[in-house]
Amino acid sequence: MTRIYRMSIDSRLTTRRDNPDYEVVSEDFSNIRGLTHNKISPQLEVPSRRQDAEHCVMPNRKEGLNSLYKSSAILWLLLCNNHPSLRVKTTYHFLKKSIERYRYKLYDLSDDPECLDYPSIIDYGYMKEKHWVYAAYMATITSLPLLYQVCKFQEILKAIFSKTSFGANIKLLDNLNDEIHDVSQAVDSLWNWLSAHTKGEYINRSKARDPIVTMAENSAFKMETWVFEAVSSNQLCASEMYGAYLDDAIKWVKGQADSLKHKVDRKGKLPSIKDYIIYISEKSIGDLWVDIDLCFFESGIKSFKEDLIRVIKQLKIGNSLVFKSSLVYDDVQDIYEDLKTKSINSAVILALERGVISQGDLKDKSPHEIVKKLKEEQILMDTIRLADMVFLKGIEMVNTVDCLDKTLDRRGLIQGFRFVRLFNLRKLLIRNKDYETMKLFFSSLDNFDKIKRTIPDDIMKLQRYLV
Repeated sequence: MTRIYRMSIDSRLTTRRDNPDYEVVSEDFSNIRGLTHNKISPQLEVPSRRQDAEHCVMPNRKEGLNSLYKSSAILWLLLCNNHPSLRVKTTYHFLKKSIERYRYKLYDLSDDPECLDYPSIIDYGYMKEKHWVYAAYMATITSLPLLYQVCKFQEILKAIFSKTSFGANIKLLDNLNDEIHDVSQAVDSLWNWLSAHTKGEYINRSKARDPIVTMAENSAFKMETWVFEAVSSNQLCASEMYGAYLDDAIKWVKGQADSLKHKVDRKGKLPSIKDYIIYISEKSIGDLWVDIDLCFFESGIKSFKEDLIRVIKQLKIGNSLVFKSSLVYDDVQDIYEDLKTKSINSAVILALERGVISQGDLKDKSPHEIVKKLKEEQILMDTIRLADMVFLKGIEMVNTVDCLDKTLDRRGLIQGFRFVRLFNLRKLLIRNKDYETMKLFFSSLDNFDKIKRTIPDDIMKLQRYLV
């Protein structure tokens, strides 16, 4: 009998397996770290299939990759040129090489009959080419400041490749989980992803469901094994950061599952804004994003003394907060969709706590009516200020690691964080081409103190819950 163990999140998110060939053994989250080291695979359930999703027939392959975007990307590289780790010639070389290498690797998916090949992933609309290209760009400008002095060319390229693949497969899996899978299927996908992330192994999904969707899901898992293969090469000489890499994967999966849990439990009470900041934002990819770099950093620096570990943890917290702010910025941009799907959204929570809307409004009024009210009462702008508060706290934490200035390019790293904020606000600028939105967008290039002065006092008080 095949014994497959399940790492349980919450019994309400799972369905019972009727197949007697499987034995279910629940494990507490405290034991998962040990499971990832012992080659025990999580159990996968195959609940009843929901209605097949409609596929895109003629996707725009160059969406988000037109000449305007390319020119903007080059302009940003020019703006970064005064930072030693981000010289235009070097940065462009790494960017070009990483895109070439990852594009070549994506076409390897066609060699695995269980996976959906890259052109089909694009044609079916499960992912867009821009998603992994953006990931490669972001990976390049955030990896170089950390690694340019301690790692060789090929190791830096490997780190960028890993982050590109990580960002790409997360986006692919998110699209499948959000648009096609039901909650139980999505949770099972997360456990399978965790296996690919921590062991480089996953269980091919059953083709009893939509075979195309199944193969696309396997492709996401395969792409995550590429991350494992690259990062795990550091596990012996980067034991401290590799341990964090494993722990943060578990935390991320639980954060994603908690978000899914809210969707399935429609009667569940929305969290407070305090709880949102402390717990819900754990679904951010920020920790794992920097963990990849730090595994290579520790391996390259050879000696990780206790004082250095403490400083690196400060850096890690700062990076995490910068990426957590992205979730709050996204809440403003995704407000209509989140209201339709009853997803957790910080703007809605803020409006409820201030008495701008009621629970009854969420049931009885249309998303359009609610959003109109949120705009009138400045809730959406205050949600952006909430994101700014989280973002600036992250910058503050990174600024405390000035003792590492001989090892990494701290100012170059912060320059990369400025780009993160710009990138998060780009959709608002595209949607609202007015002076105020443009001012908000370009404030990313300004003195951070000016941004801080625009944050209301009641929002600034929430800062104490961040660290």
